[in-house]
Amino acid sequence: MSTGRKALSDNLRRVREGIAAATERAGRDPAGVCLVAVTKAAECDDVKNLIDLGVLDIGESRVQQLVARSEQIAQ
Repeated sequence: MSTGRKALSDNLRRVREGIAAATERAGRDPAGVCLVAVTKAAECDDVKNLIDLGVLDIGESRVQQLVARSEQIAQ
C-alpha cells in the first residue's frame, strides 16, 4: 500500500527539520549532510513521489530490486 504524497512530504519535512536542528547544535552546515532514502520495502509510487519531492539519493539493499525499480521509474 502506497504511503501517499502528503504523508511522505510531511515525513520528509520532519526529517529535514531534524537534520537542521542537529547540524545547528553541532555547529555544522546542513548542506554538508546527505539524506539517503532507503526504499527497501517501499512501493514504486512512493519512490516516484520521493523523487518528485527532491530526494535523489536513494538506496536499495539488492541490485535486482534497484534494476527493477529503475526500470519502473523510467516509465
